[in-house]
Order: sequence, then structure tokens, then C-alpha cells
Amino acid sequence: MQFRKIYDINNFDFHFHENERKIIKLISYDVPRTQPDYPLFHIDPIQKMLARILFIWNSRHPASGYVQGINDITTPFIVVFLNDVIDIDFESFKTPEKILDLVPEEKFDEIEADTYWCLSKIMDSILDNYTDSQPGTVKALQKIKEITRKMDVDLSNHLLENDVDLTQFAFRWVFCLLIREFSLKMGLRLFDTYISEDSGFSILHIYICSAMILKFGSKIKKMNNNEIMTFLQTLPTKSWKEDDLKVLIAEAYVYKSIFEKTQGHLKV
Repeated sequence: MQFRKIYDINNFDFHFHENERKIIKLISYDVPRTQPDYPLFHIDPIQKMLARILFIWNSRHPASGYVQGINDITTPFIVVFLNDVIDIDFESFKTPEKILDLVPEEKFDEIEADTYWCLSKIMDSILDNYTDSQPGTVKALQKIKEITRKMDVDLSNHLLENDVDLTQFAFRWVFCLLIREFSLKMGLRLFDTYISEDSGFSILHIYICSAMILKFGSKIKKMNNNEIMTFLQTLPTKSWKEDDLKVLIAEAYVYKSIFEKTQGHLKV
């Protein structure tokens, strides 16, 4: 299958078009930077699998194509399906010894197919986040701003007074579904919540992002522009445990119940 050769950018097949070669090159840069803290994503079969998934996604979804961030969204599904074959340490995500003996090639193929299907399924509901001009992301950011203003007007005013635009940091939150803001273990827990909701990735996610800002409101209101930007771009959420995330999710559900069920209460 030709896709098995795409990972090596020094070994292009001539049948790839120039645009495809550009995408292959971009993917080849992004794959090694995906989940860099976890050894599992450093091994060759996982990186090749991820590269193929992303390239096929690009080929089958020309309206959006591959954009940076989709690589992050793919990782929880790889972990879940791989865990059906081997026992994964969800704290360290260390690579089991002799993983190639434990996971035959056909199993990697099954994991790849299942991961691609799941990626496609969730992306169907948020595809306009990634299409030209990204209207879904723009709409989500506007909603986050409105929720923040309604729930904490002092925080909203403080951000405005310090020339802090939520787009400068919340764009990544919306685009990558917060995978980069948490440990991979907590990212799996968050995705579990999203999947349990009919509109988890499209609607609940917006309230999770809003809850993130509001949760740190008291700290942010004591900071100036540079301090705010540094803090919001490097939130202390990487060290969170499940109880911390449960509280955030509960707060997001409260905001969702306030705004989604009250027609006209929130302008979008």
C-alpha cells in the first residue's frame, strides 16, 4: 500500500503531487513532536501509523485538509485501541519491552483503522473549526468571550484593560480540544466525557474552555499583560489529577445549563 511509504520524506514516490508532498513534509515534522513527553509516541510503528492516518485524513477531507492540531486529537484513540492489545502504563506511557513481538503488524493495522474511524467521527461535528477561515473556531472563541463576560465582568474588563485577547491563547484550546493543556491520562478522561455527550466536542468543549479561564480568574485579575499571557500559555493543568478535572467538568456543566437552556441569554 502506497501510504506505508509516506513517512520517509527522503523517499518520495513520484506519483505524489506537489501539494501532497508539502503535506507529507508537514506531517513528518509534526509526528515526532506529538505527545513528546511520552515514550510510546517515540516508537517507529506508532509514528508511522500516525503519519498514515494524518495523510489519509488530508486526502479524504479536502475542505479542511491536514492542519496542525489534528495530530494531537488522534493520540487518545491510538492509546485506547493499543491498550486492548497490551497493558499500557497510564502514568508513564512507557513502551513495553519487545512491543513488536507483542503487537503483530495486523494488529497495528486494526488500531490504525479504528483510530482513523474515530477521528473522522468526531471531526464530522467540528469540521468548520478547520476549514478555510475557520468559522467554527471563530464562533467558539466569541462564545467563550461572552460566557466569561457574563460570569465574571471584572475578569473580562481586566483582560480588556491589559490588551489581552482570548484568541491569543484560547485558539489552541479550541483547535486541539485541550489535549495539549493536560497530561495524556487526563486528556483520555476528558475525551471520555466528550464522547458521552451528543455534542461533547462541539458544545461542551466550549464550556470547558470557559471554565478554564474563569477558574483562574482571581489570579489573573492580579496580573499585568505579560504575566497574564505567560500564565495562560503555560497553565498549571499538566499536573492535575482526576479530581481536579472532575471539578472543572462539573463547573462547565453548570455554565452549559445556564446558557444553553436560556434562549437569547447569550449572544453568539
